[in-house]
Amino acid sequence: MVTDYILLNKPQHMNISNIEELSDHGWEIASHSKTHPNGGLLNVTMNRVEDELNLSKKWLQNHGFNITSFAYPESSNNDSIDNLARKEYNIISFL
Repeated sequence: MVTDYILLNKPQHMNISNIEELSDHGWEIASHSKTHPNGGLLNVTMNRVEDELNLSKKWLQNHGFNITSFAYPESSNNDSIDNLARKEYNIISFL
C-alpha cells in the first residue's frame, strides 16, 4: 500500500475500508512506500528513502495492520536501500 494514496481517498485508489476488507479476508497488507516517488527510490535522497520506508509502515501499523513486507516502487533499489529496507521489513519483493 502507498499510504499517501490512501489518504487521497479518490475512487481510483483504495481507501482504508477497502484495505480492512482485504485484511479481514486473509490478504497480506504490505508497504509499497509513502508516496511512490517517480522513478522509484533510486531517484530520492537516502533520508527520503528512510521516510518512505518508515512512515508508510508506521501509518499502516497505526491503523491496525501487521506490516512485515515491503514491495519496492518500480523495483528500484540498490545495496544501500536494501540495507535500510531489511532493518524495517522481513520480506522484500519487487513489483
